[in-house]
Amino acid sequence: MAEKHTTLEELARAEATALKQREQAKLDYIAGQERLCAEMPERFFALAKQIREGTRRFNGAADIQRPVQYQESPAVTIRLLEPGAELHVSIARTPNECTLALRTMTRTGGSDSFLIEGFGTLGVPPTHERFSLRVDGIVRGREIAYRTTIDGQKVDSEIDELGDRLVMMIVTGQLARLWNTPPWA
Repeated sequence: MAEKHTTLEELARAEATALKQREQAKLDYIAGQERLCAEMPERFFALAKQIREGTRRFNGAADIQRPVQYQESPAVTIRLLEPGAELHVSIARTPNECTLALRTMTRTGGSDSFLIEGFGTLGVPPTHERFSLRVDGIVRGREIAYRTTIDGQKVDSEIDELGDRLVMMIVTGQLARLWNTPPWA
């Protein structure tokens, strides 16, 4: 029996359907990026609050001779989202320190995008360890997923735990505190 060939009408309908799907995907992408631009600053403010509360809980739990220091920029305190506002927080306990900031990435032909960027050091020189941290928002369908990386290594813990884990890392000086299972284990 001979195979049925596609007709010109069926081919035209398939092409029209594919075009509609591409147009809808483009609209979904633009809507997702706008939503991400609205949610990423809120995620940063939530992370700053987690770090501030974690620092307060650690310092208040016992009589600590070396308390954890927490600092935030005035723009974080008043939740200022103006262009050029310096949004950053620092957490430190000698000799360990970490600074996080909300950065704006300007994209040609697209809307601005946000990411959370950080850097810090753990340990005493000359054996101290430098690290860089990055939290990206990724739109997957209708959901926003957050990906955290340390020096390019994906962190497997949830974004909601990141504030407490950063405080633990500063207290202990162990970068592995950020992972459930460190990639080198």
